[in-house]
Amino acid sequence: MDWIFPPSCAGCGATGLRFCPSCAAQVMRINQDQVCRFCGTPLSTPAEDACSQCQNTPLVLHGVRSWALYQEPLRKAIQSLKYHRNLALGDYFAPDLLHVLLSQHWSIDLVIPVPLSPARQRQRGYNQASVLARPIALALQKPLVSRGLKKCRETPSQVGRSASERWENVQGAFEADPQYVTGRSVLLIDDVFTTGATLNACAEALLAAGASATYGLTLARAISHADDQL
Repeated sequence: MDWIFPPSCAGCGATGLRFCPSCAAQVMRINQDQVCRFCGTPLSTPAEDACSQCQNTPLVLHGVRSWALYQEPLRKAIQSLKYHRNLALGDYFAPDLLHVLLSQHWSIDLVIPVPLSPARQRQRGYNQASVLARPIALALQKPLVSRGLKKCRETPSQVGRSASERWENVQGAFEADPQYVTGRSVLLIDDVFTTGATLNACAEALLAAGASATYGLTLARAISHADDQL
């Protein structure tokens, strides 16, 4: 199909590749040796091991990591995946996500994509987190269990909200199914980590349903609230 209908780069629009070498070279990859050991936020000095947020109010997740910063051209590629059905990007970025994941040596029993609300899922026709999660689950040879977690209420868009508003917005918005998650270590996958509010709300629901541990993996990380255009 790509031979008949050549793809265009999701970063710059060049014909022939899903994400061209020039755009790939511009991606700001995160140095996994210099991040908060809890939430994965990039740190300014190697001497640090935890960010200020995790020192004061840590996430309930046992660990979170992201591949790169949410900046151009990766930002444009994620928006292409999320809003323009560029689903092949899930397979394209899978090796990068897998490399970050395997470097953490987490014990994972199953993979769950961060769910959309039913209305948003119907509107979009797919969940971009599932597109990213599927090749990771296949590579790990672990089950992809979308039914293990659902969004049980609609929430207004997070766009333009402060960090505290984001946390309040998703509080109690997710519900996990004990039959899938009890006693199991869960890897949550999403496209972008901004404040951690959504991942944390998902993890709270999973732990309440009996999950033994929760971890998070995202393709990108927004370093400040102003960087988020989702």
